[in-house]
Amino acid sequence: MRHNETRTHVDSSDLRNLVLSAVSLKRQWAVATCLFTDLPPPLLEQAVHGVRLKPGGEWTRSLKLFDVVLNDTRDDYVASLDGKFQKWAGTAGTLVNSRLGRIGNLARSPFDVTLFVDDDTFFCPAVDVLRDLRAVAALPSVAVRAHPFDIHTKSTTLKYAHECAWAATKHARRNGNVSLVGEEIRCFDEHAPSSQWCSGAQGGAILVDKRADINSFVDAWLLNYVKLYRGFADATAWKGQGHFGADQAALASMFGASKMCKGAAADLSFGYLPTTLNERTEPKTTDCRRPRFARVRVLHHKHFVNDGTLAEAAARVDGMCAKLNGKDGPSFVAGKHPRKCPWM
Repeated sequence: MRHNETRTHVDSSDLRNLVLSAVSLKRQWAVATCLFTDLPPPLLEQAVHGVRLKPGGEWTRSLKLFDVVLNDTRDDYVASLDGKFQKWAGTAGTLVNSRLGRIGNLARSPFDVTLFVDDDTFFCPAVDVLRDLRAVAALPSVAVRAHPFDIHTKSTTLKYAHECAWAATKHARRNGNVSLVGEEIRCFDEHAPSSQWCSGAQGGAILVDKRADINSFVDAWLLNYVKLYRGFADATAWKGQGHFGADQAALASMFGASKMCKGAAADLSFGYLPTTLNERTEPKTTDCRRPRFARVRVLHHKHFVNDGTLAEAAARVDGMCAKLNGKDGPSFVAGKHPRKCPWM
């Protein structure tokens, strides 16, 4: 979380979604959390306290939100650039500077395995995120995991991964002691082609395993990010070429240049993260190309969490979680009466 306007004052309302995301996790699971920010500790504490004092924030006041608070890495990274690029970063705007920090922060986690999420996220109730993280940690180490953009447009190439994940789903329904998130990741690691990454990945929820070589990945992403935007002073100069400052564009460029996407031996330690840890939309229809083998863990979009008091927002998004997840076990596809999928 970066706040570039001033370091001497911050409106507590600017931290509303950050507090909502943290309390949605901490209300039920003892998962250690870390916040990266450029706010001084007293100012951060004051602003968070201000959010919780507002009407609807009563239920959040007994929860400790952040176990570790660390400085955002943006300033250190910009200081390492030459003078011309330092000047560019100083004028490029809030989004670019926040992304420089967000990418760099991936290498600074105090934990072995970390799920990095944006502040417009919400953790659904009644799903054991801690068990999921432990299950992922038990798998062979992969530096970074994220959800690819178009993985389900080529669903025929994922037949064996889907079959494997569906078998795990059926087993969990009988025995109930399996992390379906961990099983889906294992299945995709084993059966999905590496070409699934070549069009890029969604950067709003990323799982990092520091037991792998995370530094080379982060350095390459930062290098591609600066290379992509350094010739443009701001969004006006970039106009017509997409979303100025988006970190996913640099990640896609990084994949495109890698051996992994050119048919040679993989040179990036990258892996799959299920949609259920980064749900961006409300599914409207049954779609076998976009299965969910586990209940949704993380809702990620401002339109899910914006507006209302903390209590009103939590009630609204808890209702959305219930709608997505149903009552009868893992919601492997959207819809009350899903048609039979070819991999079932």
